[in-house]
Amino acid sequence: LEQLISFSKQQSLGFYSCPHRLANGEIRFVEVRDGKIEIDGNELLYSIVHDVTSTKQAEDQLVLASKMFDCSTEAVMITDKNKNVISINQAFTSVTGYQQSEIIGQSPELILAGRNEQLVHSEVIADIEQQGQWKGEVWHRLKNGESRPINTTINMITDENGEVTNFVIMMSPKYSETGEGEDNKIHYVGLTNLPDKTLFRDRLDNATERAQRNGSLLGILLLDFRNFSDVNAKYGYDIGDSVLQAIAKRLKFNVRESDTVAHFSSDDFAILLEDIADVQQTGIVAQKIISTLKEDYQVEGAEIKLDVSIGISVSPTDGVESTELIDKAGIALRNAQQKLGSHFQLTSSRLNEDARLWLHTEENLHRALMNNEFELCYLPQLSIRDEIKLEALEVLVRWRHPAQGVLLPVRFLPNAEQTGFISAIGIRIIELAFRQYRLWQDEAYDIGRLHLNICQTQIDEELADCLFSKADEFGISHDKIALDFNETRFVATTTEQKKVLNKLQRHGFYICIDDFGSGAASLACLLQCPVDGIKIDKALLSQNGIKRDMQTMLEGIIALAEKLNIDVIAEGVENEALVTQLKAIGCEHMQGYYFSQPLPPDQVGAYLKSI
Repeated sequence: LEQLISFSKQQSLGFYSCPHRLANGEIRFVEVRDGKIEIDGNELLYSIVHDVTSTKQAEDQLVLASKMFDCSTEAVMITDKNKNVISINQAFTSVTGYQQSEIIGQSPELILAGRNEQLVHSEVIADIEQQGQWKGEVWHRLKNGESRPINTTINMITDENGEVTNFVIMMSPKYSETGEGEDNKIHYVGLTNLPDKTLFRDRLDNATERAQRNGSLLGILLLDFRNFSDVNAKYGYDIGDSVLQAIAKRLKFNVRESDTVAHFSSDDFAILLEDIADVQQTGIVAQKIISTLKEDYQVEGAEIKLDVSIGISVSPTDGVESTELIDKAGIALRNAQQKLGSHFQLTSSRLNEDARLWLHTEENLHRALMNNEFELCYLPQLSIRDEIKLEALEVLVRWRHPAQGVLLPVRFLPNAEQTGFISAIGIRIIELAFRQYRLWQDEAYDIGRLHLNICQTQIDEELADCLFSKADEFGISHDKIALDFNETRFVATTTEQKKVLNKLQRHGFYICIDDFGSGAASLACLLQCPVDGIKIDKALLSQNGIKRDMQTMLEGIIALAEKLNIDVIAEGVENEALVTQLKAIGCEHMQGYYFSQPLPPDQVGAYLKSI
């Protein structure tokens, strides 16, 4: 009891809660508020005891219900009265493949396989009103596109006035998770354990519906191996089957879990790529697959080489119907088969040329890394609180292309991100920047922080390990390194990426949001992940003076940031009038061409002496 009283005083609660035994032996839960009062010159202590047993029991029931919800083996989805999903349990993710972040706020129809137009419709509600609940079977769609029947129960929750507040949807799969159900087995090829053509088309039907609804792209890849029959003739069918199994493993290894690899017949395979960023991505995947499948197959002492042809169609560019997409991919496949060796073809010469350019870019980026063609320059960031002082340098990368000269990041970084080279380039930039920072430290230059621009796709444990390793190698304190993330991409960070950012911030790295105010969820950025600084997007700062409404908004941002202990940096400052205006509203950290152009490393020392 003394500990409870002491704790309540330390926390300035003014009350504490504890169990209390009545004279009859019954245990009640009470809330006690005590204090001092003076009566007739005497200081007395008083206590007010309030029975909160019913409240405590209700809280315990809520905790128990929450645990039951999370531990249930049935997939549970709860919607609001407007039938928007507000909660799911872990079993829902296990059954459907959808994470909470992907389903919350969506319509429950997202998981239907297209055989039902609406999950909670008027007939369902009528059954609930008459019988208390609705039970039946619906076809649901897994995230990977596969559709399966599922036993479903729907209950309606009402408030004390009889108004509907929520719907609770519980689902129990009719198939076993190991895929032993009869409906499952008949649509898989036993040799490779891949979906057959029928199941592939079913998934494609569902995928095209989703793509049309979400406005996304999907790709179809049809694969055929040149003269595979020669393998069977020369080595026998057993070795031929072993090669087909090896092909299936290589194909699955080179696509995402959400994609579908199918085995149509003999040496004919197909791949369904969902939610692709653009047409070029299909070419990148195709080239990666070709590189993998061209490697020798070592089977029972035999060394077998194969050439593969790939035909590609893309929806909606080539159509939105499954039959049309497969037919056009087939035409592209036949065109690829006309070329010697391994090749892929899309459905038009323009698309093929675009894909070739992207692959050429990939080759150039690889060469640039090998030949050390990436260079760094540094944009000063200054504090103008009392006097102008350098407080940081933002690292900017340039590509000194042997044929095209110096290229700005906008010319190559988007391609690098698409082709997967962004991580390798990022690691090279970190090493070059840290090495240069060490040289400045050795020359006693007071640089302050070093700001590195990081893409959202780079946020992983590999990035964290690289930062820790290079900081240790060059003897740089973690608090001297800032990581800048674009606001729009920062909002899209995954749960695992947030863990990486939290880890980096705990170890002293400075987390900064770039282009703040350019997206639709600026304030959400400040709450979703750890943030130490924000850079106001230059589009919000008119070089002819900040407009009154914009000034009011900036003042609010600066006040909020100050409350959250977040630095505010104005970027893109180009004239003295803007400097004066920003300083007047409390923004004392700036960068832009008014102060300096990006500097090569050998000019930073002279700049330091000039300010």
